[in-house]
Amino acid sequence: MAVKRVPVDRLKVGMYVAGFDRSWLTTSFLTHTFPIKSDSQIQKLKQSGIQEVDIDPNQGLDDGVEAEIFEPVASQELPPLKAATQNILPAAGTPQALGAELAVARQVREELLQAVETVFQNIGTSEVIQSQEVKRVVTEMMPKVLDSQAAFMALIRTREFDPALREHVLSVSTLALILGQTLGYDDKRLLTLATGALLHDVGMLRLPNYMLRLSKTLSKPERTLYETHPRLGVTLLQKNGGFHTDVLRVVAEHHANQDQSGYPPDVAGAQTGEMSQIILIADRYDEMLTGQLGVAPMPAREVLSTLYKDAQANRLSLDLVSHLIRVVGVYPIYSLVALNTGDRGIVINVTPGKLHSPVVLLIKDGDGHPYSPPIPLDLAAQHGAGGAKSIAAVLNA
Repeated sequence: MAVKRVPVDRLKVGMYVAGFDRSWLTTSFLTHTFPIKSDSQIQKLKQSGIQEVDIDPNQGLDDGVEAEIFEPVASQELPPLKAATQNILPAAGTPQALGAELAVARQVREELLQAVETVFQNIGTSEVIQSQEVKRVVTEMMPKVLDSQAAFMALIRTREFDPALREHVLSVSTLALILGQTLGYDDKRLLTLATGALLHDVGMLRLPNYMLRLSKTLSKPERTLYETHPRLGVTLLQKNGGFHTDVLRVVAEHHANQDQSGYPPDVAGAQTGEMSQIILIADRYDEMLTGQLGVAPMPAREVLSTLYKDAQANRLSLDLVSHLIRVVGVYPIYSLVALNTGDRGIVINVTPGKLHSPVVLLIKDGDGHPYSPPIPLDLAAQHGAGGAKSIAAVLNA
């Protein structure tokens, strides 16, 4: 019987927990796989803010509800790309190195968040945007993000939701940078792309302060006002001067779908620029991942599936969404996964063209015993169908 996800309220003594609804990197629990032996364990899970857990009926009690089978997203064959793609840099190869890489990236991200906060505070109080200061922040950010892509992608996916605008714009900038690099953008274009991503919601600073906290559903009048922020942003940038026309275009078009839906209505359509479409997709990815405007947070694989459906419906660029899926991966780097053999492992690399068969660092066998040292396994390089290992469930993405 497959691993299944259940609300924490349905847990009972005798079940076997095989994973949480959040990353193993962001909880106080040393392991996300253990038997439930007492009600106090269930209470501790609830107190930690965990909403759902994965249970393994093969190792403990079932809950009597039909199992949720974890199917990989975007199982459809992706279309050929129109541009040469570069694979995301792999994660480090040992648990210790993984932890060290994430710790460094987390510290760098905090420093970048402070720099972004300073820029946005100045805009909010004086409506003055110093283009050279924005350029300095983006120039500082670019090599740090691109040299540790896997770690920064993991931090986007596993961070606790913070409605502060600085968190959102930095995540969108990070993702846009990585997507731009896979599309072959040179440093000059990457600088423009990242600048546009960092400032795409700058018009929000001219709305009422409570609208900066994007965790609530807006009323119809509030939504109408909210949808003016692209135009407000362009006006603010034009007033200050010093920004590339592509940056202005990104700010204007970052909510304009290519099927002429979205807003503002006069800029929506198939003629939106490629940079605008990249930031539209990165923006939508982060909004769904973190749960903004009253929508519940979604796992990365569900976000990718939703974006892919939108691309098939011509609301988004299918080529760019396909790039995103290749970058994020059906099984994102740093994800904790369960194999069909019961082994547990961490995804450390995604093989180009083999999205469903990444490289996994095996850390526990089917009986829960740790591998010492952990064993790297390229699922795409296995020979012979008999006994081949495959991913059965994502436990934390």
